[in-house]
Amino acid sequence: MGATGLAQIYELVTQLRGEAGDSQVEGARVALAENGGGFHGYEEAVAVITLLQR
Repeated sequence: MGATGLAQIYELVTQLRGEAGDSQVEGARVALAENGGGFHGYEEAVAVITLLQR
């Protein structure tokens, strides 16, 4: 997992814990992130969807 993916997971978890400070989404219960990387021709070589629930 790259740094971008790790930062996304961190943000999702802090949102679900209610610890995101000024960027907090009130009542967050579900969090979704999409991360892609690498290239194969003109498209991303890999994509990862993360879905977390409180």
